[in-house]
Amino acid sequence: IKEFTCYQRLSLELINLNELVLETLDLIHHEEFNIEIEYILNLQEDLPKLYLDKIQIQQVMINLIRNSMEAAEEAEIRLLKITIYTLLDLNQIYLKVIDSGPGVSEEIKSKIFEPNFSTKIHGLGIGLSICESIIKAHGGKLMYDALALGSSFSFTLPVINNINIAQ
Repeated sequence: IKEFTCYQRLSLELINLNELVLETLDLIHHEEFNIEIEYILNLQEDLPKLYLDKIQIQQVMINLIRNSMEAAEEAEIRLLKITIYTLLDLNQIYLKVIDSGPGVSEEIKSKIFEPNFSTKIHGLGIGLSICESIIKAHGGKLMYDALALGSSFSFTLPVINNINIAQ
């Protein structure tokens, strides 16, 4: 599956990332979880539009948010706060998803992007690996930062030369 995603031709269109965040939250809002979720949005205004494969970038966001929800539900956390940031910095746009869930343990931190690695009972271990491939195909990078409480996953998308990806 990861190879299919890596080599699949991108279907690019000019996208406002903030609008895509809002659309993604509308989609995921309808999913059933046994926890209360509070979304905090800190979206930088006037971000430049990017040529992106809308469905693939949306899938990355859904995966990151759903991972937060599933981990919190498994840890029996009653209220999960998910903060989503967008920020233009130099020639990149950052999208960051920070949650107040259980976080990622030190023992598994180095394995989370490996194919076939999962902490979930029924997990296939392909979600973050595919997300990493999608972001790389767009010229960006997927990252994890450890927090004292919770997790922080972010990705970058280049602004300069973004037009070259479309060609």
